[in-house]
Amino acid sequence: MLSGQNKQLLEAKKQIENVSKIRSNFFSLISHELRTPLYAIIGMTNLLLLEKPKEYQEKYLKSLKFSGEHLLAIINNILQMNKIEASKMNTVEEIVDLKKSIQNVITSVSFLVKENKNNIEIQFDERIPDQLLGDSLKISQILFNLLDNAARYTYEGNIILAITKVGETNENITLKFLIKDDGLGIPQQKKHIIFENLEKGVVLSQDNGYLDLGLGLTTVNNLLKVLKTKLHLKSFLNEGSEFYFQLELLKAEVEEVTKTTFGAKEYDLKG
Repeated sequence: MLSGQNKQLLEAKKQIENVSKIRSNFFSLISHELRTPLYAIIGMTNLLLLEKPKEYQEKYLKSLKFSGEHLLAIINNILQMNKIEASKMNTVEEIVDLKKSIQNVITSVSFLVKENKNNIEIQFDERIPDQLLGDSLKISQILFNLLDNAARYTYEGNIILAITKVGETNENITLKFLIKDDGLGIPQQKKHIIFENLEKGVVLSQDNGYLDLGLGLTTVNNLLKVLKTKLHLKSFLNEGSEFYFQLELLKAEVEEVTKTTFGAKEYDLKG
């Protein structure tokens, strides 16, 4: 009887694994297919914006561009989740220019920040070296998703991005990343589930907190697991939220750049 039950359990396990694989492949395929027309929509919108449209048209085009880019970010998040679930995601060791990464992320969320009449403040610890070694893309993705969430659920408020050095050894530097807002806040009963895959908020009014938490926090949490750290949360309803995490980055050996000077010289370029 035990042997028969074991056989049934193994069959059930194989079926579950097969369904999981089909689901993962489906999401990856659909996500890739959706990205192709989205690139065209965003590209055409950019071209139309360069054509000096009328003021009211520019407003619509910027909104279209933002919506397209946000949808693209959601699709990218789905692909990230599939990669992490399939254990196909690795960390990359490359030069990290934090100031440049922050500037790019702020540019990406600037439309939403302006639309919701928010103010964003950057607090950067000047003791942090200009260049470190780490996974630059994943750090940017994490900061984008956290700032995008803060800007989305804060209205006429303040958002703070603070990066502080909290530890140092001969080889590593430990940094604390903090994103704080004075927006809607997260209901107490939602705090333990907001990082779960495909979990969404269900409350419908500003008094009760989030309408929709989306995939951003799930992606952040999963990416931080790949980077071997975790996300912490402090939040009170109608008082705002504070997300923070620590990250250990390697020190980069900065080589001195020799400046090349060019003497004045005339060239004959006739013909």
